[in-house]
Amino acid sequence: MATVDTSNIEQTTSEIEPCRYAVKFDVPATEVNHALKVLINKYRSAKIPGFRPGKTPAKLVRRRFKKQIFEETRDSIIRETIQSMLQDDSLNAVTMPELTSDELSDIADDTEFSFSVQFDVRPEMEPPELHGIKVAAPKIEVSEVDVADYLDAMCQQQARLERVERPAEENDILKVSYTSQTSTDEEVPATAQNLVENSETWIRLTEPTDIPGLVSALTNKSGGDKTDVTVTFPDDFREEFLAAKTVLYSINVHEIHALLPPEINDELAQKMGLDDVDALKDAVRSQIESTQRQQRQREIVDQIGKYLIKASDFPLPPTVLREEINRVMYERLSQQQQDEPQSGEPIEKKLDAMGEQAEAEARERLALRYMLQTIAAKEEIEPDKERMKQHLQLMTMQAQQRQREINPYMAQEAAAANATSDAVFERLTEWAEVTEMDRDN
Repeated sequence: MATVDTSNIEQTTSEIEPCRYAVKFDVPATEVNHALKVLINKYRSAKIPGFRPGKTPAKLVRRRFKKQIFEETRDSIIRETIQSMLQDDSLNAVTMPELTSDELSDIADDTEFSFSVQFDVRPEMEPPELHGIKVAAPKIEVSEVDVADYLDAMCQQQARLERVERPAEENDILKVSYTSQTSTDEEVPATAQNLVENSETWIRLTEPTDIPGLVSALTNKSGGDKTDVTVTFPDDFREEFLAAKTVLYSINVHEIHALLPPEINDELAQKMGLDDVDALKDAVRSQIESTQRQQRQREIVDQIGKYLIKASDFPLPPTVLREEINRVMYERLSQQQQDEPQSGEPIEKKLDAMGEQAEAEARERLALRYMLQTIAAKEEIEPDKERMKQHLQLMTMQAQQRQREINPYMAQEAAAANATSDAVFERLTEWAEVTEMDRDN
């Protein structure tokens, strides 16, 4: 049951900064009295010795539960008033209203009650010209060289390792053992032991190797060969014991193994469920074309996005902007920790270094987001339901990978927003003036 008639509450709205409003509510004494009466009647159902529930005198209930009644009356008035305000679609609030304590009065009988809230609102803007946006995109063209390179890479992934009786070549994998002599009598730490002496290990003749210089030293060596190699480790070598040291290695080559890719023929095609090698090449050509189309669309979307951002000359909601900056910084910091897990640099220094870049990126993200929302509303562009489902599945999978819970409502809202952005970009791509470019190979 409502405690107040919100239509009787006077509200005064003011803009305290771009995209942030303050609203002051003045609740008449009559509405305060009504709200108190509603709450007193509610508490009359409480169990009080000597009275049946609902029959306790109002004065006794008021005296016994005064603190709770007045607090709950205040909270109910505030909650119902804010809910009523948020039902006004023209308000365009993008953050939940925050109560400001400096203008919060006390609840009292026969007395007006006042309170204020602040919140961010969606920026107002006029989209730029949307028809004929000039973009450049690569042609969709697949050459025989493209098909051959794709098949070669595919076969390399399916290569089998076999022992060969020939001199070692680049990319071969050698079974070796080695001992070494250093110019120091220091005790070798456990972390460096396998780099100093190893009775059996495998070395691939591809740079970089754990021990510098072994690719050139072992190329053209055959099984059964022995060779001595002098290695000078760099000053910044990862194993501190060996850094800047010169070490003489005696290496025995035991076996040579090579990665042998399958031949590109009908047999390979049939193993992949295709009739013959021509069908395999056609399938590869289709796959490359699909990849090129996706790349082409990404480049078009990127250029349209930059065009819209450049035209986004409007203020951004301050609270939303701060949240977006924090989100960007968190993403960058997480990525940096993955790339450099043991950098040792203090986190405060990392945050300072990425602060300005994070703010610039956050501003661009928000500007583009609000611009796309405005275009969708103006052009009556609706999101595709299947695309929404795909976005939702992707977010759910990412949350599971990061072992995080996902808020179903927020995920649904985000999926709808992403699908709407996709639909807007598709429409703008249809309207764009696209210049075809030769593809860089």
